[in-house]
Formats: sequence, structure tokens, C-alpha cells
Amino acid sequence: MNNTIIRTITGIFIILFVVLPIWAVNAFSYAPYVIVFSIMCFLSLKEFYSIVSCSTRYKPLVLFNTLTGTIIFLVVAAVVFIKLPYHYLIIPWLMILAGLGAEMYRKKEKPLENIAYGLTGLLWIALPFAGFNLLFLPQFYDGPSHLLPASVFIFLWVNDTGAYVFGLAFGKRRLFKRISPKKSWEGFIAGVLSTIVTAYIISIFWTGFSFYVWGSLAIVVAVSGTFGDLTESLFKRNVNCKDSGQIFPGHGGFLDRFDCLFFAVPATLSFLIIKNIFGI
Repeated sequence: MNNTIIRTITGIFIILFVVLPIWAVNAFSYAPYVIVFSIMCFLSLKEFYSIVSCSTRYKPLVLFNTLTGTIIFLVVAAVVFIKLPYHYLIIPWLMILAGLGAEMYRKKEKPLENIAYGLTGLLWIALPFAGFNLLFLPQFYDGPSHLLPASVFIFLWVNDTGAYVFGLAFGKRRLFKRISPKKSWEGFIAGVLSTIVTAYIISIFWTGFSFYVWGSLAIVVAVSGTFGDLTESLFKRNVNCKDSGQIFPGHGGFLDRFDCLFFAVPATLSFLIIKNIFGI
């Protein structure tokens, strides 16, 4: 019971920590969003590379790769919010190449594995954070710019809560026992259904999409978010790590809390692009 109370209080704090900066983009400024999400990106990357360095024989460039990933986020944010010319995207690209070249001079064991883990963090964590900026673009949603990115987090949280509560109460059939013994099919289905109900409620108030589109998006986010969570569980199991950090009591670290986002953002962008192509 105490753990549930702590988890709930921490969850409310996380919701405010994320939602308020997103709402601020439409209300008065994009600055709070960029600051908060760049911190989230930085700390998620730092946790990933620190775990790899401490739990394996591989030693990727922790600080350099973390800064590179954060700059990827910041450059894309600048392109979206202040219309920075696209050619500035070459900055993080050159940093990635510099990181690859630096491995020749470090004289560490397993240089190719170090490079692989360095690129994995950028692809798995930094690019989804950078891609989240694109959800604010007007071509994806016909309405206030903050509603679409906010909906992604709402769907993720509703799915996570529904899966946790119903899985705890009724879960019997393991969803992926080898990777995450606590997740159940009952919880997974309940989480998806919860997001669909939430999508219906959202469609009443946020009319930029029809219920058909909101419902489809809810399913995409819920399913991809679950795979994001499972992927992080696979990573932690591979490096023999229970939690990526302890900054959020009852929730772990940044990597633990935002792992669903790493699959949900690419899946959401893919859905929206396909929707626009076919004029749905």
C-alpha cells in the first residue's frame, strides 16, 4: 500500500512535470518545453550510457554521446519552433562522426561494441525525443499545437495505468515472461481498451481529429508504448540492472519512466504521415 501511494504521488508529479511545459507552448512560450525536455533527453541518455559502462565490459563515450543526443533534440526543436534552417542539422551529424573517429584514439577494448552502444543510445533515445518536436507541426493536427503531443503522453499514461491495475488484479497469462514476468495479456488488453475509451472522450473536446483517428492513434500509441517498455526491460535484463535510476520514487529513473515514448513517437509519426498521405 505504501509503495502504491508513493508511486501515485510521484506519478502526479511526473504528469505535471511533463504536461505543463507542453501546454506552455501554446499558452505563452516554447522555452519551458525545450528546457524540460532537453533535461529529460540528457538524463535518459546519461542513465543509458552509465548503465552500459558500469554493467558491461563496454565503455562508450558517456558525456560526449549524451551531449550529442541532447544537441540533436535542441537542433530539431530550433528547426520546429524558431524555423532554424535545416542545414544546421549537420551539427549533430558531425558530432556523431567525431564520436566514431574518437574511438580510434581511446585505445579501449571492444571499440566496435563501444561505437554500437553509442549509436544505440542516439537511435533509441535521442531521435524519439527529437521526433517529439515534430508533433507540434501544424500539418499533423488541425487545432492548438500542444494537443497532439499532450495526447501521446495521455494515451501512454492511461495505457500504463490500465495495464498495471487490471494486470495486478486479473493478470494470469504472461505477455512476455522471458523479458517482463509481471506483464500479462489481461493487463495489456485492458490498457489498450482504456486508451480507446480515453480517445473517445478526447474526440468530444478536441475536434481536430475524428474519433476514428483518435481511436486509431490510441491503439498505435498503446501497442508501441508497450513494446518500448519491453525493450527497456530486455536491455536491463541483458545488463543485469533492476532500475535505471532512483530519481522517481516508485518509478525508477528517467529511462524507466519514459521508455514507452521511445517506440511511441516513431510509431505516432509514421501513423500521422500515412494518414496525411492517404487523406484519412
